[in-house]
Amino acid sequence: MDRMESKINHMNIDKQFTEYLDRLKDLYQASLWSYYIYEGLEEIRAPNFVGQEEAEKNVKIWKQFNNFFTIARQATNVYFFLELTKLFDTQEQALKIAKLINIAKNNKKRLSKKNNAPGLEESDLLEIDNLLEANKDLIKKLKDYRDEYICHEDINKNSISIN
Repeated sequence: MDRMESKINHMNIDKQFTEYLDRLKDLYQASLWSYYIYEGLEEIRAPNFVGQEEAEKNVKIWKQFNNFFTIARQATNVYFFLELTKLFDTQEQALKIAKLINIAKNNKKRLSKKNNAPGLEESDLLEIDNLLEANKDLIKKLKDYRDEYICHEDINKNSISIN
Protein backbone atom coordinates (compact mmCIF):
# COMPACT_ATOMS: atom_id res chain seq x y z
CA MET A 1 0.00 0.00 0.00
CA ASP A 2 1.53 3.34 -1.02
CA ARG A 3 1.34 6.71 0.75
CA MET A 4 -1.81 7.82 -1.08
CA GLU A 5 -3.62 4.61 -0.22
CA SER A 6 -2.55 4.66 3.44
CA LYS A 7 -3.45 8.35 3.73
CA ILE A 8 -6.95 7.64 2.45
CA ASN A 9 -7.49 5.13 5.28
CA HIS A 10 -7.33 7.99 7.79
CA MET A 11 -9.80 10.16 5.91
CA ASN A 12 -13.43 9.92 5.06
CA ILE A 13 -13.08 7.07 2.57
CA ASP A 14 -16.36 7.75 0.76
CA LYS A 15 -15.56 11.40 0.20
CA GLN A 16 -11.95 10.77 -0.84
CA PHE A 17 -12.88 7.90 -3.16
CA THR A 18 -15.51 10.10 -4.83
CA GLU A 19 -12.98 12.91 -5.23
CA TYR A 20 -10.44 10.57 -6.85
CA LEU A 21 -13.13 9.08 -9.08
CA ASP A 22 -14.21 12.57 -10.18
CA ARG A 23 -10.62 13.51 -10.98
CA LEU A 24 -10.22 10.38 -13.11
CA LYS A 25 -13.50 11.13 -14.88
CA ASP A 26 -12.20 14.64 -15.63
CA LEU A 27 -9.03 13.17 -17.17
CA TYR A 28 -11.08 10.79 -19.26
CA GLN A 29 -13.45 13.52 -20.43
CA ALA A 30 -10.59 15.88 -21.31
CA SER A 31 -9.00 13.12 -23.35
CA LEU A 32 -12.27 12.29 -25.08
CA TRP A 33 -13.11 15.91 -25.87
CA SER A 34 -9.67 16.58 -27.31
CA TYR A 35 -10.04 13.49 -29.49
CA TYR A 36 -13.40 14.75 -30.76
CA ILE A 37 -11.85 18.12 -31.62
CA TYR A 38 -8.98 16.39 -33.43
CA GLU A 39 -11.43 14.15 -35.27
CA GLY A 40 -13.56 17.17 -36.22
CA LEU A 41 -10.52 18.96 -37.65
CA GLU A 42 -9.84 15.90 -39.78
CA GLU A 43 -13.44 15.47 -40.89
CA ILE A 44 -14.01 19.06 -42.06
CA ARG A 45 -11.54 18.40 -44.89
CA ALA A 46 -12.87 14.94 -45.77
CA PRO A 47 -15.31 14.82 -48.70
CA ASN A 48 -16.84 11.59 -47.40
CA PHE A 49 -17.92 13.47 -44.24
CA VAL A 50 -18.87 16.94 -45.44
CA GLY A 51 -19.20 16.53 -49.19
CA GLN A 52 -16.77 17.52 -51.92
CA GLU A 53 -17.80 21.18 -52.20
CA GLU A 54 -17.73 21.80 -48.42
CA ALA A 55 -14.41 19.96 -48.06
CA GLU A 56 -12.84 22.13 -50.77
CA LYS A 57 -14.07 25.31 -49.04
CA ASN A 58 -12.73 24.08 -45.71
CA VAL A 59 -9.33 23.18 -47.21
CA LYS A 60 -9.12 26.67 -48.70
CA ILE A 61 -9.83 28.22 -45.27
CA TRP A 62 -7.37 25.80 -43.65
CA LYS A 63 -4.64 26.93 -46.06
CA GLN A 64 -5.37 30.60 -45.28
CA PHE A 65 -4.88 29.92 -41.56
CA ASN A 66 -2.52 26.97 -41.91
CA ASN A 67 -0.37 27.78 -38.87
CA PHE A 68 -3.38 27.99 -36.60
CA PHE A 69 -5.13 24.83 -37.85
CA THR A 70 -1.95 22.76 -38.02
CA ILE A 71 -0.95 23.63 -34.46
CA ALA A 72 -4.52 23.18 -33.20
CA ARG A 73 -4.66 19.72 -34.80
CA GLN A 74 -1.29 18.72 -33.34
CA ALA A 75 -2.14 20.17 -29.93
CA THR A 76 -5.40 18.26 -29.64
CA ASN A 77 -3.63 15.05 -30.66
CA VAL A 78 -0.88 15.54 -28.07
CA TYR A 79 -3.36 16.53 -25.36
CA PHE A 80 -5.45 13.44 -26.12
CA PHE A 81 -2.50 11.10 -25.58
CA LEU A 82 -1.24 12.93 -22.50
CA GLU A 83 -4.59 12.86 -20.73
CA LEU A 84 -5.39 9.30 -21.80
CA THR A 85 -2.08 7.88 -20.61
CA LYS A 86 -2.48 9.55 -17.21
CA LEU A 87 -5.27 7.06 -16.55
CA PHE A 88 -2.73 4.23 -16.81
CA ASP A 89 0.34 5.89 -15.31
CA THR A 90 2.87 3.63 -13.59
CA GLN A 91 4.29 6.15 -11.11
CA GLU A 92 3.54 5.17 -7.52
CA GLN A 93 2.23 8.62 -6.51
CA ALA A 94 0.01 8.99 -9.59
CA LEU A 95 -3.74 8.85 -9.46
CA LYS A 96 -4.72 6.18 -11.99
CA ILE A 97 -7.40 3.59 -12.62
CA ALA A 98 -5.39 0.79 -10.99
CA LYS A 99 -4.93 2.85 -7.80
CA LEU A 100 -8.64 3.60 -7.55
CA ILE A 101 -9.41 -0.10 -8.00
CA ASN A 102 -6.90 -1.01 -5.25
CA ILE A 103 -8.49 1.52 -2.89
CA ALA A 104 -11.91 0.04 -3.65
CA LYS A 105 -10.66 -3.51 -3.07
CA ASN A 106 -9.06 -2.54 0.25
CA ASN A 107 -12.26 -0.84 1.42
CA LYS A 108 -14.93 -3.15 -0.01
CA LYS A 109 -17.27 -3.03 2.96
CA ARG A 110 -17.29 0.74 3.27
CA LEU A 111 -17.39 1.33 -0.49
CA SER A 112 -20.16 -0.99 -1.55
CA LYS A 113 -23.32 0.03 -3.33
CA LYS A 114 -25.21 -1.68 -0.51
CA ASN A 115 -23.92 1.04 1.83
CA ASN A 116 -24.95 3.76 -0.64
CA ALA A 117 -21.28 4.50 -1.24
CA PRO A 118 -19.74 5.47 -4.58
CA GLY A 119 -17.81 2.21 -4.76
CA LEU A 120 -17.88 -0.83 -6.92
CA GLU A 121 -19.08 -4.36 -6.32
CA GLU A 122 -16.67 -7.29 -6.53
CA SER A 123 -17.94 -8.17 -10.00
CA ASP A 124 -17.26 -4.60 -11.18
CA LEU A 125 -13.70 -4.71 -9.82
CA LEU A 126 -13.08 -8.08 -11.45
CA GLU A 127 -14.40 -6.82 -14.79
CA ILE A 128 -12.15 -3.75 -14.68
CA ASP A 129 -9.14 -5.88 -13.71
CA ASN A 130 -9.89 -8.21 -16.63
CA LEU A 131 -10.19 -5.28 -19.04
CA LEU A 132 -6.89 -3.81 -17.85
CA GLU A 133 -5.20 -7.19 -18.23
CA ALA A 134 -6.73 -7.84 -21.67
CA ASN A 135 -5.52 -4.43 -22.87
CA LYS A 136 -2.11 -4.34 -21.21
CA ASP A 137 -0.27 -4.49 -24.55
CA LEU A 138 -2.29 -1.56 -25.91
CA ILE A 139 -1.75 0.39 -22.67
CA LYS A 140 2.01 -0.24 -22.97
CA LYS A 141 1.93 1.00 -26.57
CA LEU A 142 0.13 4.17 -25.45
CA LYS A 143 2.79 4.82 -22.80
CA ASP A 144 5.63 4.05 -25.21
CA TYR A 145 4.12 6.36 -27.83
CA ARG A 146 3.71 9.12 -25.25
CA ASP A 147 7.28 8.69 -24.04
CA GLU A 148 8.99 8.34 -27.42
CA TYR A 149 6.94 10.69 -29.59
CA ILE A 150 5.27 13.25 -27.33
CA CYS A 151 7.21 13.80 -24.11
CA HIS A 152 10.67 13.19 -25.59
CA GLU A 153 12.23 13.40 -29.00
CA ASP A 154 13.96 10.03 -28.92
CA ILE A 155 16.80 9.65 -31.39
CA ASN A 156 15.95 6.04 -32.14
CA LYS A 157 12.20 5.71 -32.04
CA ASN A 158 10.38 2.42 -32.15
CA SER A 159 7.63 2.11 -34.71
CA ILE A 160 4.48 2.02 -32.61
CA SER A 161 1.14 1.11 -34.11
CA ILE A 162 -1.83 1.96 -31.91
CA ASN A 163 -5.10 0.49 -33.11
